[in-house]
Amino acid sequence: MSQKPIKVPGPDHPITVTPSPDHVTAIVAGRTIAESTSTLALAEASYPVVHYFLGPMWT
Repeated sequence: MSQKPIKVPGPDHPITVTPSPDHVTAIVAGRTIAESTSTLALAEASYPVVHYFLGPMWT
């Protein structure tokens, strides 16, 4: 099995983590499993932004 190269944060591969002002909802199989206005948004280079939920998240 080949391994993917590990990317190191820097000018060619920027990574930022910031508080998100968005209302984020996680839905699985049509059911809301988490909802928050207090997530962290991780932006890595050209990849889609990923939101991380903080604290209690069950609704």
